[in-house]
Amino acid sequence: MPFLTPKTQEKLIILKFSIIVLLICIVNVRSTIDGFYNLYGDPTEGSDFQESTFYRNVEGILNYAPINFFLSYTGLESGYGFFAPNVASEFVTDFVLKDECGEVIEETAFVSLECKESFIRIGSAYVPFMDYLKETEESSHEISDVILKGLSLDLLRSNIRAHEIKTTLYLYHHPTLAELRANSQAGPRVIPVKTVHYRRADLWKDV
Repeated sequence: MPFLTPKTQEKLIILKFSIIVLLICIVNVRSTIDGFYNLYGDPTEGSDFQESTFYRNVEGILNYAPINFFLSYTGLESGYGFFAPNVASEFVTDFVLKDECGEVIEETAFVSLECKESFIRIGSAYVPFMDYLKETEESSHEISDVILKGLSLDLLRSNIRAHEIKTTLYLYHHPTLAELRANSQAGPRVIPVKTVHYRRADLWKDV
């Protein structure tokens, strides 16, 4: 900017930096509020902070087209609130293999893998399971269903004695603030999200 004096350029740089820091703070305030109310509910009965003027103003700022574009383009729209949402690592699978008589011959929580890289890749494949938590049509769960079926059939294929497999997907549920107030000893528990059954004949069908 040759037409500006060094002092003016310095002021503009400080202004730009201040605006970016302010936007980051606003994004994280919104993220913290959303995380708290979505996961733990309203801690005080009868109030709804998300409907307040303050929250609506924050939403209005972040949804303003130029600001929204800037945040999306730079990746700054991803807030990191104190109350973190559910993540794929909190999903747990339970595979139960049975023989032709229906007797359990093996139960495992993960597929058999030979190297650490495979564990990382399979763990990343759990990310689409988040779709099961959304109130959407069953058709939107296609990718999640394919992954769950693929893992199940791989285990079924690896055990020649197995005739069928029952796969259950669980999600860790951490106690809400209301539950902790009622019972200070309340701890996390697992909630069944989806259960599927496959037979050896399914090995020859499209996964």
